[in-house]
Amino acid sequence: MSKFLLGCAAVLMVCCSSSTCHRVPPPPQKETVVGLNRSRLELLQLGQKDTVLVTVQEVENLGAFQFDIMFDPAFLKLDSSSVALGNFLASSKRTATQIGPLFGRSSLRYKCSLGAVSSGNILGPHGSGALAVVVFEARALGTTTVEFKNALLTDIKGIRIKARTSQNLTPID
Repeated sequence: MSKFLLGCAAVLMVCCSSSTCHRVPPPPQKETVVGLNRSRLELLQLGQKDTVLVTVQEVENLGAFQFDIMFDPAFLKLDSSSVALGNFLASSKRTATQIGPLFGRSSLRYKCSLGAVSSGNILGPHGSGALAVVVFEARALGTTTVEFKNALLTDIKGIRIKARTSQNLTPID
């Protein structure tokens, strides 16, 4: 068996050292995207609850994340009981720990910062899912927007994962 493998390796080396050898390019990597499932909210009655998901798509080995959501406090109310960790970070059976939310002010808008880290001896989740669930309450009638900013994703070793952000990601099944 080992002679067979050595023979195959020799044939491959000869074949690939010739000028006619064509290397197969690696498959294209899918782009990681993180953001809100929607950013425009229609507020039809005072006290109305409206849920926005923070989602990630096409991520590999997610270990931690953080982000900010900006909103107009004249239209929307948000408190710590209205922000929860989604199910994706813990979906690979790593232990997920929520950090925050922390609230602050940035010019005329309020900022909600949320993060989470995971720990364990296995790889982080791969694919797409909900990172957080945010439930706003209407303080005024009309249309308003929320903004997704300052997103950071890392793998389980703390290495930054390159990701594009979006204000209106397609809902996840």
